[in-house]
Amino acid sequence: MIFVNQITEVLVAVQRVGICGTDLEIWQQAGYHGDPINHTVPGHECSGIVHKVGKDVTAIKKGDRVAVFPVIKCGTCNLCTNGHGDVILCNGFKCLSLTNYQYGGMMRYLVHPENLVFRIPDNVSFEEGAIVEPLSVTLRACMKANIRKGDNVLIGGAGPIGICAMLNAKQQGASNVCIVDKNELRLDLAKKMGATMTYRVPPSDDVSLATRDLIALMGRRPDHAIETTGVQYPINLCIDAVEKGGYVVLVGLAEQHVTINAVDVVMRDIKVCGCVGPVERFPEVIEMISNGQIDVKPLITHHFGLTEVQKAFELCERKEGMKIMIDCANDAITN
Repeated sequence: MIFVNQITEVLVAVQRVGICGTDLEIWQQAGYHGDPINHTVPGHECSGIVHKVGKDVTAIKKGDRVAVFPVIKCGTCNLCTNGHGDVILCNGFKCLSLTNYQYGGMMRYLVHPENLVFRIPDNVSFEEGAIVEPLSVTLRACMKANIRKGDNVLIGGAGPIGICAMLNAKQQGASNVCIVDKNELRLDLAKKMGATMTYRVPPSDDVSLATRDLIALMGRRPDHAIETTGVQYPINLCIDAVEKGGYVVLVGLAEQHVTINAVDVVMRDIKVCGCVGPVERFPEVIEMISNGQIDVKPLITHHFGLTEVQKAFELCERKEGMKIMIDCANDAITN
């Protein structure tokens, strides 16, 4: 039996969990045997139904449908005690399935602080609720890039995060949003979901050639770029292609060390910055989904039950799907 140990915690019956690239890394490092490192349970993009609440919980009640913000701050570090509002910048934060925090979303029940679960209305599905987290990350990335009406925006990577970035860039008023990738199927989906244009990276990985192609395709250099893969080539392409004074916001986590043209960054006054997801964006994203401003349903390509997680990760590794959902309320389902 799982207990709500703290008076301000809630017990969530997990309904859906989206597989993220970091979950795939956990699975791969575990040796493909379904026994993650340190027995970590994967999954940090999740939604569910509140099953039980602590005695001092007032904002959430049993039966509420919720999206879960995965990061828990320590409350004691300098950033927490000096009034800094961003949970994820806490020096001692814990994140579901990450940062040596063994509990993730891929299980029947999850205990979580009440202030980190957010109601989702009835017209927002549990699948959509599980995508609130990546949408919130990319919304903040678009805000950090200072995207304005009429801007040209370049998105590095046409995976789920890249498409979420594209959707948010359009909501911020960008006129032209171009996504670059090597995967033609992913580029096709990006176009169907609203990308103004797509560009398939040439086999040579020639940054200068790709930049010339992008300028011709978009009519001018992109004003800003959001990079979602964390891989050296698209990072350098974003830096090389973006207009002077533009932002290049890095969202992807893949390669720990990359080499960039620092002289180009300095001489063209390019602002390169990182971005993680803030809790403050969760209600805003939920409202955008509920109001029909953003439609993420085409992004969800596969569903698996809780006992089919191995199959789900194998499919994810082959890059045969986009956002793959785990149905934690059922052992096995027909995809």
